[in-house]
Amino acid sequence: MKLHRFSTLTPLLVHMGCATSKAITSPAYTPPGAPAIAKRIPETQGEKTLLGRFGPTYCVDNPDADALVHADVTEPTPPQTAPWRIENGMVGEIAVGKPIPQSAFDIEGKSARQLLYRKLRWKSYPRAMRAGLVDMDGFRVMRLPTLDLEIRLTLKDNVFSIEPGPTVRTPDGLGIGSTIEDMEKVHGQRNLSYVPEPFHCVATIPDHHTSFLFLDCTSACAGAGARAVYIGGYDGPEDELPWGDDPPGTE
Repeated sequence: MKLHRFSTLTPLLVHMGCATSKAITSPAYTPPGAPAIAKRIPETQGEKTLLGRFGPTYCVDNPDADALVHADVTEPTPPQTAPWRIENGMVGEIAVGKPIPQSAFDIEGKSARQLLYRKLRWKSYPRAMRAGLVDMDGFRVMRLPTLDLEIRLTLKDNVFSIEPGPTVRTPDGLGIGSTIEDMEKVHGQRNLSYVPEPFHCVATIPDHHTSFLFLDCTSACAGAGARAVYIGGYDGPEDELPWGDDPPGTE
């Protein structure tokens, strides 16, 4: 069964405001081999570090981290080729909490009906999930290939979240493949937190709604690139959220 890759992360990212506003700002990343600075995992009890807990974390010195990075390094960070950029919690004219604008469909050369609703017609919820049109939480998933975006929709067709592909970047070039060091060069600081699977680590920039997802915090701190980007921050009516209900358009 094909499930949406961020389904298990959604409740936590919503709780964190999708900008991890409750996360602790970490000190600057220190490359492997550099002198150690005051870096620690919070969530401590005496001398015991609770590594398994979800929540804020710091980068820690780990002599074995380099061995983890080689398996996580992706291809070189791609340039911006999609028509719109990630900026101010939006991608171009697409904003969380609002309908997808007509300008997006004009770029795609297709209507919302062609991109999603016609595909959902006469499909049961399980069949729609297998086709990747609906995730396990009940959100419908619209893919915009020209814009290189995957968008989850509320029950009233407002944007719940945006997931840019590798060709969509911020004006400073951040996106899939970017490292924590890249973020710190641009913004000076970032938040880092443990999260549930399928990704185990999320880095966010204070006052932004863009999350950079890593396989784990150890490899992220050692220089591995982000595997995915998630733009959230939905704060609209709760009754628009399906959370497991059969989505509109399915049987």
